[in-house]
Amino acid sequence: MEAMQRGGCLAMRTYTDKDEVIFVVQAEGIGIPPEVMEKLGTLFLKKIICSIF
Repeated sequence: MEAMQRGGCLAMRTYTDKDEVIFVVQAEGIGIPPEVMEKLGTLFLKKIICSIF
C-alpha cells in the first residue's frame, strides 16, 4: 500500500479453502519486480523492498 501511486485501486479479500485461509491482493500499478516476487512471504520483506527501490 505504501508504494502505490495515487489514484490506483487496491482490493484485498480472504476466503477459506478446506483447512487453509487464502489472502488475495490485487492492485493497479507497475507490478512487483521479479527479484521481489521471489521473496514474498519472507519476514521483514518491507526492509528488502525499501532497499531495492
